Amino acid sequence: MSNSEPSSARADRLVRIVVVSLCVLAAARVFLFAAAFPFFNNMDEQAHVDLVLKYARGHWPDRPSEKYDAESAALFAAYGTLEFLNPPAAVAGGIPPPPWRDASAERAQDVAARAQRWQSRDNHEVHSTPLYYLAASRWYRAGGVLGLADGARLYWIRFLGVPLAALMVWGIYAFCRRAYPDRRAMQLGAPLLAAFLPFDAMYVVNSDALGPPLSALTLLAILDWHGRDRPGVAHGLAVGVLASLSMLLKYSNVAVVVLFVALCLGKAVGRVRAARDWRAAIGFAAAALCAALPIGAWMARNVVLFGDLTATRDKVRLLGWTPLSLGDAVRHPIFTPGGFWTFWSRLTQTLWRGEIRWHREPLATPEADAFYTLSASVLLAAAAVGGLAAAVRRPRGSPAPPEHAARAMLWTVFAVSVTVLVVISASFDYGACFYPSREFPYLASGRLIGMALVPFVVLYVDGALRLAGPLDRLAGPRVASAAVVAFVAMTCAITTVSEIGLTRDIFANAYNWFHLG
Repeated sequence: MSNSEPSSARADRLVRIVVVSLCVLAAARVFLFAAAFPFFNNMDEQAHVDLVLKYARGHWPDRPSEKYDAESAALFAAYGTLEFLNPPAAVAGGIPPPPWRDASAERAQDVAARAQRWQSRDNHEVHSTPLYYLAASRWYRAGGVLGLADGARLYWIRFLGVPLAALMVWGIYAFCRRAYPDRRAMQLGAPLLAAFLPFDAMYVVNSDALGPPLSALTLLAILDWHGRDRPGVAHGLAVGVLASLSMLLKYSNVAVVVLFVALCLGKAVGRVRAARDWRAAIGFAAAALCAALPIGAWMARNVVLFGDLTATRDKVRLLGWTPLSLGDAVRHPIFTPGGFWTFWSRLTQTLWRGEIRWHREPLATPEADAFYTLSASVLLAAAAVGGLAAAVRRPRGSPAPPEHAARAMLWTVFAVSVTVLVVISASFDYGACFYPSREFPYLASGRLIGMALVPFVVLYVDGALRLAGPLDRLAGPRVASAAVVAFVAMTCAITTVSEIGLTRDIFANAYNWFHLG
């Protein structure tokens, strides 16, 4: 490195080197945990694997209900363990050894019987939005080209999360570099937290694994587009298509589409008011339409085939949920302080450590969960208050720095995403469903709003910087930045120690990738 290189350039280069290292660490961590967990977990992994295999053979589900395929059912029976939702003592005779370690005729008959039972069941995820399954099915086909088969190819689907984890970390860094060009603590702290966040949807076959990296790239593209005074029409159309992918991944990601369409309409109105620039206004309106068209096409397909915009009517029926009247919905406990805190606590916990259960119990400790909820609540509140204060202090008419627009985008996506879960929670009687249930009527699953994970991470670190403001004034920005990065590193250490402690026995499980026959 040249001595003549400016110190700021050297610092930027060092941050990039650290972030690349974090990408590698995130990928390695996801690989290890994806390999350690056996199949099939409590987050409907069978349903997601079956859909990947359906798409891989070119079949797009087109009937109101569809059974599990014979190929999928055979994999469920041969490679699945009962340990996610059953303590060993609850299984007659204990957890049997994997079929590849027990070649007896009796074990073969048991596997065949289990496969037959799976083929008789409906896949309740069969009409889910297609983006993840298209991507995973191509990845699955690539595994076949590499010569992988059966169990190894199952794990290959999971290992799609490995490059996705690296992409998420780099995308968060790129977003922070654009949004906070003068804050290296943000450029380093947010990727650091993301690299060690135990968001377990990325360890398994699940459409939510694609949410965080897609969110980082989409928010970066929207921020770049929004920051240009006269973005080209083609640029706007491309960003619109990218935004539309969020809902083609999961309907609960509607917040990203809402954000982009609102920005487009705002820019269009602003152009007309400021300069009667109808041509630019039409370009912005076209970009908004471009975001809506792919989603509209998918929903039109659903109406034609199933008579239902979202094709979720049969899923709700299979789960045993019953829609509530408006009067019953507004009396839901989520609209009380205690009920909302119950919902918020579980949501922040699952955004951190996910939802995998082992022996029917969540992989969690009360101490770690308390830290997740309290730190998230305090730091998000600090980010909100500090952001509002900065907006109020800005002189009227002065150009807004990029972090103001970025902060508004992050809060929009996060707040709308949480609101979606609140509305769904209050909309149904959950009957005999295991989760949500009548006893816990809250859809507080962080993975369902996976595209809000990136705003959550960035706002968390932004809140820490806000709380470090007094230290900034007393000791200078370098000390404050170092303190924030040290706090994030301590947080990563807490989550990592907790995760290792909770999963150390799972690494020795006979059904996982390390013991695959």
